[in-house]
Amino acid sequence: MKPERPCPACAAKMANFFAEKNGHRIFKCLACSSLFVSKLPSETASIYGEKYFWGAESGFGYVDYDTDKEPMRKVFEQCVERISQISGRKGRLVDIGAATGYFMKLAKKMGWEAEGVEIGREAAEVGRRQGLKMLTATIAELSGAEKFDAITMFDVIEHVKDPEADFRKAHDLLKDDGALVIITPNSGSLYARLLGKRWHLIVPPEHLSYFTRAGMQTLLEKSGFQVIEMKAPGKWFTLEYILHTLLRWQGLGVWRGLLKGVKKFPRLANVRLPVNFRDNMLVFARKI
Repeated sequence: MKPERPCPACAAKMANFFAEKNGHRIFKCLACSSLFVSKLPSETASIYGEKYFWGAESGFGYVDYDTDKEPMRKVFEQCVERISQISGRKGRLVDIGAATGYFMKLAKKMGWEAEGVEIGREAAEVGRRQGLKMLTATIAELSGAEKFDAITMFDVIEHVKDPEADFRKAHDLLKDDGALVIITPNSGSLYARLLGKRWHLIVPPEHLSYFTRAGMQTLLEKSGFQVIEMKAPGKWFTLEYILHTLLRWQGLGVWRGLLKGVKKFPRLANVRLPVNFRDNMLVFARKI
């Protein structure tokens, strides 16, 4: 059995079958060990409707985007500070996959001129109602007429059909020495390797590519970037989000019962707990 496309990270054509989930075959690259969906779905935009950001009834997405992202504030603040160090300035920033604009608001408070791009119409509209400069589009649709000092892509690149094309577009949109910051699942992490096909972040067709650090470095370098730093960021999740993830992952009645009970007590549901399985990577890169 062979994949229907080369590895999206290193372009190697040799890969072994890894798993099948949600009707999608996933392969493991023999060169960089990244995982990827063999046959790309014809359409994915419909995934990112209202229920993706509020309710997660589709089996993907968030319980409530802004509530779920609030525990990431510390990580995002550190990202803004590091971006300023890499670029040597505070200027124009565009957040790709901006959702409702949570990170944009934080970046603006820290001195950046922040804009956003979001494919989900409902989420983008929420951002615009808050006075944010938000475009309902993908990165490919940006003109490139005006350059940015920094581009952020948090939990985005694993969703796109052509990661290299998006990184090359980011390169085109950045000023010289501009910063690119990414958060994405790390399929080469110990936790991901131990769980194998049961790893909870394997959720096609929402996630199409699952990079290793080696695969991500290769992809960024051939797209015109120098990798400055890679690390494993911890995240803070609400109890409701954790239970929802466990239910989606394992499908056990115990998680369904606990989730139903927790929802009756909003203060309990919104308790935030630290989680760091080191199965995500935070990457800082510079345009060269």
